[in-house]
Amino acid sequence: MVLRLFFYCIAMCLRRISLEKKYNKYIGIVTEFKRSNMNENQLYRFLNACEGNWRNTILITCKNCPYKEQLCPGYFLTTDRNGCPVLYPVDKLQKCSKELIDVEDCIGSISRQAFEALYSRWLIWRVSSPHQCNILQVLRSEQQTDTAI
Repeated sequence: MVLRLFFYCIAMCLRRISLEKKYNKYIGIVTEFKRSNMNENQLYRFLNACEGNWRNTILITCKNCPYKEQLCPGYFLTTDRNGCPVLYPVDKLQKCSKELIDVEDCIGSISRQAFEALYSRWLIWRVSSPHQCNILQVLRSEQQTDTAI
């Protein structure tokens, strides 16, 4: 309950333009984002979609990467109010929250292959290379879109 309230408060704070100036000395989130190449809009979108609690998400597991990417700890999957998938890396949330995340507490889990099959039509419009990880391409394109706004 406390962790859920904590994430909800973070999501609300991230909407404010002056977050870095006002809250940086209390919460190391902004500096952690700059180090991890994730931005505040992605975290806000993710926390808003999962109602401030990562336990309301489905874990995407990546056991064997055919793209030869680094071994990833997985990704959280939830949907926004339009039903579009919202993804967030487990390790990035763990770094910014400074909490140990037990992925067994998620609602469920699916494999990367199952995610790609389930959202194949959505992925067609969001990925450009069949030789790179679809999830990483989506996250990178969202990051570029958020920084352009």
